[in-house]
Amino acid sequence: GRLDAPFTLLRHAEPLTHAQRSGLVKVMDDMVARKVPFNYSMAMNPNSVNCSELVRRVFEAIGRSGLGEVGPIGRHYDAFDGALLPIFKINRPPEGSLGVSPASIVHSPQLEVVYAKLPVDRMVSDAEIFKAWKDGGGIDQLARVTRIPREKLIEDLGKAASDQPARDYPSTWRPSRR
Repeated sequence: GRLDAPFTLLRHAEPLTHAQRSGLVKVMDDMVARKVPFNYSMAMNPNSVNCSELVRRVFEAIGRSGLGEVGPIGRHYDAFDGALLPIFKINRPPEGSLGVSPASIVHSPQLEVVYAKLPVDRMVSDAEIFKAWKDGGGIDQLARVTRIPREKLIEDLGKAASDQPARDYPSTWRPSRR
């Protein structure tokens, strides 16, 4: 069924109170109402948010700070040998720009893994990400959003997908708790 999709489900090791759960919903609803745009550059800024920043921001807003490591993001742009940059029509941010590492969220001591179809005990390679996108419908969604033919995305990203991770391990890296 649905649990065949490649995703990771996490929960707080220390359960959230009812007020904190309500606060999370309120913060996210506010961001949706304000139409806060997606931050394709991945460099942190106050006017947009990416998936990792969203997690960090909403938990900070309810008093659960320190979720996700903030650090230099340069190596993230090496993913797929830079092939994603023109697809998303973004430039590399200035040297030393900061962002939130997705892996540091997964490996935060504040969270525990409930379910993981993707590896959480190591950094995944571009080839693994590409396969998950291709098998899980992500390439189809990317083709619709970018208006780039699916076949061209498969060809370009498939050629650029390295078998080695393009991302650094966060300093909070620890063995999987699964």
